[in-house]
Amino acid sequence: MRSYLGVAILPLSVAISGPALGHEVKEGTIKIEHPRAAPTPAGAKTGAAYMEIVNNGKAPVEIKSLSTPIAEAVEVHTVTMTGEIMRMRPVELPISIAPGESLKLSKDRHIMLIGLKKPLVEEDMVPFKVEFANGKTMEFDLYIEGDAEDHDAH
Repeated sequence: MRSYLGVAILPLSVAISGPALGHEVKEGTIKIEHPRAAPTPAGAKTGAAYMEIVNNGKAPVEIKSLSTPIAEAVEVHTVTMTGEIMRMRPVELPISIAPGESLKLSKDRHIMLIGLKKPLVEEDMVPFKVEFANGKTMEFDLYIEGDAEDHDAH
């Protein structure tokens, strides 16, 4: 009886844990690891998203643009601290990723979703697109997670 119970529970546990298993998107030599965004309160006009873009190829790749239909604009921002003053500044695109390197969009450099058209609700997913300078695009979902910024601590 126990072996049948284990077989019955396994598919259920996989279905329940789905996004929590750590998702990634791969296309050719590019891998996007754990694309996610933090939930926002109702009425918020900005949100933050995080991911790591890995270039497993033999040539550099350039990120030309980022977009989502739920925001008017998407920008990469860098955060610096001068004493107790935090400054956030946009980073010019394109951003180049050398062969064998990655672009970690986390706490100090992250994605800003500007002009949100709806709140980001925990456990939802929102469509996202990365366009590269060579004309290729990758489309995938951002998972909305309460601990999106601190995912590296897991």
